[in-house]
Amino acid sequence: MACWQVFLFVAVLAPLFWHLWIVLGVGNANFYYALTLVYAVAQVSRPPCNASILRGWLTAAVLNQVMLLSEALLATARNDRRARARLRAQAAR
Repeated sequence: MACWQVFLFVAVLAPLFWHLWIVLGVGNANFYYALTLVYAVAQVSRPPCNASILRGWLTAAVLNQVMLLSEALLATARNDRRARARLRAQAAR
């Protein structure tokens, strides 16, 4: 299995397992644990994947910052105090 296929597998199943576990209450933490094991094995077994992992993390970080900034601008434009407080809490994490 190619590196990108493993990461696609994990990226698709992680939100699904979270939904089953947290929202529906039919899963458990072992689903998440198994996904982290698959993810770790993919990182260790294929060193060329490390560059793609770093690229993915950097892309996710940039997109997260863009999303936070756009939400902050919208909250400021609407003068929404609760939204600004929520954004400050997210930025503090």
